[in-house]
Amino acid sequence: MKVVTTLLILFFVCIESSAQENRTFFDGWAGIAEDVSLVHENELKRQTKIRRASELIMATSLEYFPNPAEESLTVKPKFQGSYDLIIRTSQGMKIWGNQNLRGAADIDLSKLTPGMYLLDYRSQTRRIVEIFFKR
Repeated sequence: MKVVTTLLILFFVCIESSAQENRTFFDGWAGIAEDVSLVHENELKRQTKIRRASELIMATSLEYFPNPAEESLTVKPKFQGSYDLIIRTSQGMKIWGNQNLRGAADIDLSKLTPGMYLLDYRSQTRRIVEIFFKR
């Protein structure tokens, strides 16, 4: 009877020990799975930030054509609201400007000499400087 009791006690101790090791093992895997989940979540956040940044770049882009231009340049902002346009020489000197524009703007370039110019767009929330050429 003592042998059977001792064997039963050893059996339950082994089972309890094995169960404790399994809990530790599975707790360890749960921690790893949680870390992997956090890495995945952070990667998704990073990709979302990149996507939002590229959307922001697209949203703040300025469409202007033709480039190079001969007689006129058409400017189409890709967003709403009023804005100011300034044309500057490549040295930064202001040679033309117009304020409170809305929508597309056609700029007469007939009096400009051929060369490189800066198109300076300004609104209350944005400033974009683009390069264009006059033939």
